[in-house]
Amino acid sequence: MPARSSSLFRLAANSRRRRRLLLLQQQDEPHGMPNAAPERSTLSPAEIITDSVLNRSLHGVALVRDMLEDAAPRTWLFTGDTLGFDARKSKRGWVEFFSDKIKVDLQRRLDVVLDTSVCDSLVSTLRRNVDWRILRFQPDVVFLMPGPRESIAGEAGMKRFEVDLRKLLERLEEEGTVVGLCTPPSIPGTDDQYRDLASYVRLIVEIASETDAILIDHWQNWNQLESPASLLDHKQQQPNFTGHQKLARHLLATIGIGDL
Repeated sequence: MPARSSSLFRLAANSRRRRRLLLLQQQDEPHGMPNAAPERSTLSPAEIITDSVLNRSLHGVALVRDMLEDAAPRTWLFTGDTLGFDARKSKRGWVEFFSDKIKVDLQRRLDVVLDTSVCDSLVSTLRRNVDWRILRFQPDVVFLMPGPRESIAGEAGMKRFEVDLRKLLERLEEEGTVVGLCTPPSIPGTDDQYRDLASYVRLIVEIASETDAILIDHWQNWNQLESPASLLDHKQQQPNFTGHQKLARHLLATIGIGDL
């Protein structure tokens, strides 16, 4: 599907109903996807990033760009897993870097950047608490980070994870919220309990290909590095200060609003 001019996504200030209508219109339009549910892919996460994923992401990116061109204040919300971020150690995480970009570089001082992420958060828990952790803030954009802990449930837990993630995205789209669906970064040498993490990442990418969420693929971005050691803490398991900078930079590049 060809990319559209952002003028077609022009949003009136505080028009949550209009955003919802736009998303519903996108859902009604053909995206070249079959009606039947596709069989579970055995490809790597990178191999299933198709034109469909990119075209659907373009819709969400266009909405975000229009919000940034509009003077109306916006609410940006990060939720899901913190990826082990500890302000006492790293001082600044990717949420703070993003906030600096919005409030300082882009001079959007009335915008609000919120973080309801929780260490080792599960999508199932987030779905149960969606009203408290997300919807009460009426966010314009939600950046959702499923964490590595999801994969501890192994192959047996994938169906439950898929159902919870799909239902959560459906709820957010019903509310007219633009969603940035993230994959966790690729971290080599993690404990064997995360051996199924790549399969969960593959599932996240598949779900992004079937929804209007913006795919923010940290997993693939980190996999392109020869060695991500400098981006990890001393245990080589969680992003450090520099790692969170990279997360923020990739987010900004994906939605097309520059660098830090």
